[in-house]
Amino acid sequence: MVLPVFYNVNPSEGRHQTKSSGEALAKLEERFKDSARVQRWKACVKEVANLSRWQLEGNGNESKFIQEIAQAITRIVNCTYLNVAKHPIGVESRVHAINMLLSVGMNDIRMIGVFGVGGIGKTTITKAIYNLNAYQFEDSCFLANVRETSKRECGLVQLQEKLLYDILGDSSLKVDNVDRGINIIKERLCCKRILLVLDDVDQLAQLEALSGESGWFGLGSRIIITTRDKHLLTKHKVDLTYKVKEMDHDEALQLFSWHAFKKDKPIDGFVQLSEHALRCARGLPLALVVLGSNLYGRSLHEWKSALDKCKRLPNKNIHNILRIS
Repeated sequence: MVLPVFYNVNPSEGRHQTKSSGEALAKLEERFKDSARVQRWKACVKEVANLSRWQLEGNGNESKFIQEIAQAITRIVNCTYLNVAKHPIGVESRVHAINMLLSVGMNDIRMIGVFGVGGIGKTTITKAIYNLNAYQFEDSCFLANVRETSKRECGLVQLQEKLLYDILGDSSLKVDNVDRGINIIKERLCCKRILLVLDDVDQLAQLEALSGESGWFGLGSRIIITTRDKHLLTKHKVDLTYKVKEMDHDEALQLFSWHAFKKDKPIDGFVQLSEHALRCARGLPLALVVLGSNLYGRSLHEWKSALDKCKRLPNKNIHNILRIS
């Protein structure tokens, strides 16, 4: 990880290689006859300038500047990273698209909705986004399985307490009921620049209890909501949305192969059966993982038997029809 610090120099000078940066590079060109090496240096300077994070110019407060850097590095060191996937095929491109919507660093408050059918990879993608961005915020919280947790007795209260604990770190803070939890969240988090992920939401009441309005959180905050129901995002006035699409053929084949053969492509004799498996899974990452894992180490006969089940029962839950006795 690279965290550039620009001390009494503007990053634009590095990007455009003007003023002191340009002068220094010009001297290097005169000193070294290896132009290819100097060109690599120039490219590196441009790349670092585009990563600009901290900048102190003129009469800036150096003590405060150093403190900000130390706090940011502490957040990076202390950040708890989530397990994404052993084989994150296709995740990077989808993360990049959602990151464009996030625009971390802008001072507005944004809610971003990530929607798609079950098993499409919403949770995996948002875990990767969380890992990539959490260190850039004062505090962060990933609330997993909101739908299931909400069904329990006092489930929403438990989620509110976890949110408050993850952000404030106060284990003694208890929530009596949902309404009280809403008030505490608004009062205690309104000045906090946070990253919050609400994973697998299916009821408006869940959103109203955990992130009723963007004004509940501090400037620069980002709230990511994953759901199967796009209309739910509309009702909650989430304007920025991303639909997670099925995997393309190459992505699906690679993911399936890693689980079915422990390599990135099918082994001899199983190519056509693998294509059959891809049709069964219909581009859903979860289905590809479940199917591939169930078929790993099985004989041709067992493969054909399992895939025939998929053919006969194409609309059944993949977990049920893939069980091989």
